[in-house]
Amino acid sequence: MWDVRMPGVSKSRNDGCSSSPFSVAPDFSPGIDDLKNSPDFSPISSTIKRSDFHNGGATVSGKLVFIGMPAGGSLVDGAESFRRSHAGLKVRWVKPGNLHLTLVAPWECRDVGPVCRAINEAAVGLAPVEVLFDTVSFGSDPRRPRLIWATGPAPDLLKELSWLLQAVPGVQEEHRRAFLLHLTIARFNAHDLQAMASKKLCTPVEWRGTFDTICLYESFMKPGGVEYVELCRAPFTPFEK
Repeated sequence: MWDVRMPGVSKSRNDGCSSSPFSVAPDFSPGIDDLKNSPDFSPISSTIKRSDFHNGGATVSGKLVFIGMPAGGSLVDGAESFRRSHAGLKVRWVKPGNLHLTLVAPWECRDVGPVCRAINEAAVGLAPVEVLFDTVSFGSDPRRPRLIWATGPAPDLLKELSWLLQAVPGVQEEHRRAFLLHLTIARFNAHDLQAMASKKLCTPVEWRGTFDTICLYESFMKPGGVEYVELCRAPFTPFEK
């Protein structure tokens, strides 16, 4: 149904417990560390302006945005249950209202209008998609973990949707990435990891959920962690039978 060309992907999921991770970007629920290493800045024509923000001494203008899908109640419940059972971990837990799938990694956007229109067009004709997360582990690189995420097999629809939306203005073609189904539930730094009793985490889970909305988010770094502001959203609107 989509007119897209996707790169070859040898597997449908990332085993977070594997010593050979996929060549994919870290979770892009972006914080300052993500921003420092992200190649996904590509300014486009400006119609919306805000005060510049600083990143490691460099001034970046525009909005730091990404495209994602908010997680529903059952996935929030699963993440909260895991949090309660691992309360001793020295991590920063993602707030329930911030849980989401990332479809398009962050980029600097100075005009959200075309992006919001693209999101609305992409949502037309789509039916809610069911997903299964089957593992909670450290990520995104097991050799240098900085987060805890749930992963699972990626539905074809989400792979195609992600690839389609990576063609919106400002996302450079050479930085497109294959979609990885993941839900970040906590973050930590190297010091926190050293303080934890165990550096290994591989917990089988069975978290089922449904995604039916695409959102454009702006990301802010605050003292308590990363915060997101929803700029626009587009619920799936299936065609009538």
